[in-house]
Amino acid sequence: MNTKAAKMLMVAAALAGAAHAATLRLETIAADPAAMMPLHLASAAGEAVAAMQFDFVFSASLFSVTGVAAGPAATAAGKEVQSSVVVPGRVRCLVAGLNREAIPEGVVVNFELTVAPAAPDGAFLVRIENAILADPDAGAVPSQTVNGVILIGPVHPHSADTDVNWRISLSELLRVIQLFASREYHCAEGTEDGFAGGPGPRDCPPHDSDYGVTQNWRIGLSELLRLIQFFNSRDYHVDTSAEDGFALGPVPLE
Repeated sequence: MNTKAAKMLMVAAALAGAAHAATLRLETIAADPAAMMPLHLASAAGEAVAAMQFDFVFSASLFSVTGVAAGPAATAAGKEVQSSVVVPGRVRCLVAGLNREAIPEGVVVNFELTVAPAAPDGAFLVRIENAILADPDAGAVPSQTVNGVILIGPVHPHSADTDVNWRISLSELLRVIQLFASREYHCAEGTEDGFAGGPGPRDCPPHDSDYGVTQNWRIGLSELLRLIQFFNSRDYHVDTSAEDGFALGPVPLE
């Protein structure tokens, strides 16, 4: 087998594994001065998750975890949640029960967090690490994780980031190109981003790509090029000192 074919098989195997993995997903939530961060489980077809262990990781200088409780999905399967602080900023959790019941899709654990009084405004990462998932026969279940983000103060994801994953996808970029091509835009309830091209009501905050010296309900070329930078960098994050309130690169832990 040549090198190219071997690489293709490795990629196919990786994609097949990812397709059958269970997903542990955190959200983007606002915190002022406290927050409840849910951890969601989504199981791929044919995968049954009966128990799990993982670390919940956050900035100890910004947040403290004041409570860890079983979510409705864990409760429905008769599971209990045990937790312990490994080091500041890292809480280890075990979700298990004396049964073989599979945990249904939904919220498995709720983390109650309190924001430190001196925490600055911004968006900050929380992570799931060292995840180990098991099926009813104690066999390993492949897993993938999606990080969460906690917003402190009057900050928000970019208007173009309609799926709120802190990345600008091609479809999201093309949507803003539509607004750019229409020369002006307006507020429109019911659309994917709350806007539509052309004249109309302007009774909502302007699009985040309309950030010039005066927000004029038009997306300029330089403003569009700025969004293309975010698209090319894959990730972006809140930066209150930047001209548009955002910067290139992933959301920081602190």
